[in-house]
Amino acid sequence: MDAGAGWSRMLDDLENRFDAERRAQVAAQSVESAAADAALIRLVDRLRGRVGQQVRLRTRGGNDVDGVLTQMGDGIVLIDEPDGLQAVAPLPSIAVVVGLVAAAPQPRRPSRATLATVLRELGRRGSRTRLLMPAGDVVGRIVRVGADHVDLLEAAAERPTRISIAFDAIDLVRSR
Repeated sequence: MDAGAGWSRMLDDLENRFDAERRAQVAAQSVESAAADAALIRLVDRLRGRVGQQVRLRTRGGNDVDGVLTQMGDGIVLIDEPDGLQAVAPLPSIAVVVGLVAAAPQPRRPSRATLATVLRELGRRGSRTRLLMPAGDVVGRIVRVGADHVDLLEAAAERPTRISIAFDAIDLVRSR
């Protein structure tokens, strides 16, 4: 065997090993980079990617919502359910979402709709509203919306009773 050919094979072998090590390093960096990118994605970003599409979620109180995610507000999602119902879920009350895929970019003009603005609109319309909470549901008409609570006249009582409910206690709002 020619000594030059032996050296050439040895150098080729070393070059192939170096290439394999470089490819392994690049692959490892890609995996680390993807993991770091995924760590920055929030649930709200992934929900935003479902606007206009069917979504199914469960709140921390065990309330299920299944419908079309029509809008993302400031700290809330608005969902059109079957039978003409509309649901508003505060983001902190969402425990499980089925079928999310990639994140969506931030909207150019974020919605200013908040839980308070939605409740004020329901009150202005005089809509019968159901507030679902882990402590129990309340149905009535909204009469006042404060900074951190809502007052409604309970429909189930013989004599309408005014009830104040903290926003933080609300799992889900349903209305027509």
